[in-house]
Amino acid sequence: MSNSRNNRVMVEGVGARVVRGPDWKWGKQDGGEGHVGTVRSFESPEEVVVVWDNGTAANYRCSGAYDLRILDSAPTASVGFGAAGRERRAVGHLVGSARLE
Repeated sequence: MSNSRNNRVMVEGVGARVVRGPDWKWGKQDGGEGHVGTVRSFESPEEVVVVWDNGTAANYRCSGAYDLRILDSAPTASVGFGAAGRERRAVGHLVGSARLE
């Protein structure tokens, strides 16, 4: 993926709501099974920062191993987003779209 495409995908992923993914190994850092967080930023194409609804913020893997799964890709802040379908695919690419089903 080109650098400009990486940057666009990462910006579009900010604000997505997430839950534990298939490779979760962080105990109850998220508040426990079923708790929800919000993507705050991307440290790199391989690492995302999430703020959980319990107030905890931490970095998670989103390439190779997938600690997160997209729950809702609707924005939670006033960030410009494209069509929901395109956004879901773009964010899913970095947060494990192959494992959303």
